[in-house]
Amino acid sequence: MLIGLRFIEGIFLGGEYTAATPMALEYAPPSRRGFIGGLIQCSASGGGFIVAVLNSLVLMVAVNDGLHSPYVQWGWRIPFILGFVLSFAVAWFLRRNVEDSAVWKSVDASSKKSSPLKELLKGRSGRAFIQSWVMMTGVFFLINIGSSVLNQFLLHNNAGYTAADLAHTLLVVPLFGMTSYVFFGWLSDHIGRKPTLYISGVLIVLLTPVTMALIGGGSVQGWLNLTLLAAATQMLFVGPLGVVPAYINERFATSVRSSGWGVAYSAAVIIPSFFPYYMIWLSHFMTFANAAGFLMAFGGIIILAATACGPETRGVDLRTAGLKADPPAATVESPGNVVVQATGSMT
Repeated sequence: MLIGLRFIEGIFLGGEYTAATPMALEYAPPSRRGFIGGLIQCSASGGGFIVAVLNSLVLMVAVNDGLHSPYVQWGWRIPFILGFVLSFAVAWFLRRNVEDSAVWKSVDASSKKSSPLKELLKGRSGRAFIQSWVMMTGVFFLINIGSSVLNQFLLHNNAGYTAADLAHTLLVVPLFGMTSYVFFGWLSDHIGRKPTLYISGVLIVLLTPVTMALIGGGSVQGWLNLTLLAAATQMLFVGPLGVVPAYINERFATSVRSSGWGVAYSAAVIIPSFFPYYMIWLSHFMTFANAAGFLMAFGGIIILAATACGPETRGVDLRTAGLKADPPAATVESPGNVVVQATGSMT
């Protein structure tokens, strides 16, 4: 029953996310799409931060000291109840006050009647989908390991580091992650999506094996030192996620944008989800900590390769994105009369 309910929850959550991000970016001025995309993505860390704060408050009232303790019996339900209230409030607001974007309304009605999935997997959209899927596969190698193995390394590989220390670390690390999302999204508005992905990818390849080895190897002591290393690691591995909302949505035509973003994003989780097996296999040739860093660097290499196979998209007109090649160094005027520079061509 638990698995079934989580499966249903995932379907509805995925449906909301798939539609919300493209709509938000279609509303955004072209010169700020990267920043706004990064701001949307930083909710992944921001949500974790709020949950960590809320759990800390709940534990002050409902102590967790065994199976029959207040927290185990009823305290853990409080965040779920508040999450339901917030979700309902947001859904109510959106459906009463937010209309479809002007970009979506400009699409020819006949293109909305065809199967988005069928259109997505052929021609120009099909090539964009493959590139986006490969890119997100690299991203999920980073996210899966960084969000799970990192915490396990902190707790089990460092003498004197307790569960309470981890709880305090988790109050700090998401703040650094949020900064990274927004910074790389903002940077992509100024120097381009591809240069920003290259910078982030190179930093991941060079530095995450080092930080993961230090955290997992047990050679670093002290809460502050370990927390700073964990924060640096998160800033590294979430960097590409600040760019991909804008980049991937700019790769697709409006009629398949939501499908392209949602399917490429979600389907990419499959191969990286088997990372425990990859780590076990690699541990025959290197330490377990180095295996985690190796896989994160591998994710960075995948991102770099996928980035090299696609065009620059900064500043493209979303009304024509994915439909035709844009001339190099084209200028696109936003509804707010802000002119931005778009380099490269749409392929």
